Amino acid sequence: MVNFGLALIAAVLLSEYVLDANSMTFQRYQITKLGEELAAAQEDNSLLIMKQTTLLDSGTLSDFAARNNMVVAGGVTYLFENKDVALANKQY
Repeated sequence: MVNFGLALIAAVLLSEYVLDANSMTFQRYQITKLGEELAAAQEDNSLLIMKQTTLLDSGTLSDFAARNNMVVAGGVTYLFENKDVALANKQY
């Protein structure tokens, strides 16, 4: 009976050890995976910031406007206060 009790205690302790080791390993894996995702997201963010900076450069905007035959808007009346919609007073 004593041997059975000791064997039962040993089995419980061993299973607890295995479960805890698996849990810690899984948590380390999750941390590593999230770190990799964070690094990828930061790299994507850097690329997007660089692209935004290029697109917002006044020279780039001027070149784009010239290529697409855009002109400076003048003589307009805004229909709304937020200036999203305008009505041209002057016909081109």
